[in-house]
Amino acid sequence: MLKKQNYKNYHLMVSISFILSILLFLYGCKIKNGSENGDNTPPGSKGWLYTKGNKIYTPDGQVWQGRGANLQDTRGCNACTWSPPNAAEIKRRIDELVDVWGADFIRLTMESYGTSQGRTHWQGILLDREYLDDIIEIVDYIKSKPGVYVLLSLWSDPGFTQLGWPTDNTIETWETLAEIFKNDSHVLYGVANEPQSNWSGSLDRDCWEAMNRTVEAIRAVENLFGTPGHVIAVQGTRM
Repeated sequence: MLKKQNYKNYHLMVSISFILSILLFLYGCKIKNGSENGDNTPPGSKGWLYTKGNKIYTPDGQVWQGRGANLQDTRGCNACTWSPPNAAEIKRRIDELVDVWGADFIRLTMESYGTSQGRTHWQGILLDREYLDDIIEIVDYIKSKPGVYVLLSLWSDPGFTQLGWPTDNTIETWETLAEIFKNDSHVLYGVANEPQSNWSGSLDRDCWEAMNRTVEAIRAVENLFGTPGHVIAVQGTRM
């Protein structure tokens, strides 16, 4: 149960059971650590979550339902891009979420832009090493909290289409993240944030192909290093 202290911040807290309502795994993807129906097999390693059907399971076979909140990175929804990045502030918020509110799941959103437009930091992890180091530091800090998982989610990225869909331009970012966090059992991946404009479902196939190319790239890195398959969340487009 999340403790309702500091009530003015309560609107930030959400039940992350939503993760079970989005496409947790891309069906029909024939890859190592996966099957034709999208399940990824239990890795048998301490701490690793795995999927079966449309549910996520803990290493001991129980259905997992994380509770926590969204947490912006050092860019803070563009509000913090005009001053130097402050990873210590993000870690303070993690302490509040986990130690005070009792969260066991954090969705860490990653934010980058194609141009500065006056920002002091805006580039993605491939061009800004300090930003990448901050993300690693933040993820490692979450790892230090026992039993807490983090979903790394691309929230804003210049490689997305105008509809927020991933492209081949975002694959290198995910390949880099997949290699860095290949051995981290507490990390999950979120391919894109709120991809849009498929109200009728007529673009389902196009959406599947766009998302699947990214998933295949992540799985290729995991297969190369022989690590378990991380849970990958793919948000739907019928919104």
